[in-house]
Amino acid sequence: MVHEHPGVSPLRRLGNVRALDEKQFVLDAMLSGWSDQQASRALSWQTIASRAQVVRRFGEFTGRYPWEWSPGDLEDFTTQAKSRPHPAARSTIRGYHTIIRLFCDYLTDARYEWATECEERFGSTPQQICHEWNTATHLLD
Repeated sequence: MVHEHPGVSPLRRLGNVRALDEKQFVLDAMLSGWSDQQASRALSWQTIASRAQVVRRFGEFTGRYPWEWSPGDLEDFTTQAKSRPHPAARSTIRGYHTIIRLFCDYLTDARYEWATECEERFGSTPQQICHEWNTATHLLD
């Protein structure tokens, strides 16, 4: 997503005004900022959009927002994906984990200030929920 005011995040443009659905607004701003960060790395729009779709699907599964996610949410998501009538392949699970890890890395990077924003707005901060003990590794690892 390209911002109307390049170089300024939606949260900064809004200042102290509160959106009607503040949680959804912040989630959309997080995804927009992450899209911009990936675009600056010359990733394709298709890659960026498919990653955002996985993050949204994960959020819908948990019923919570990124600043509320926990490692257990990832484990529940993985278990559900593996127990469907057509279980997700190991490589698909690994891809989900990688995407969610990348998004959490972006949110927890102090340069982007999401922890400060979420603490001020919601009283909690995003955390990295993907760890070596709850994610699929490559078969060669």
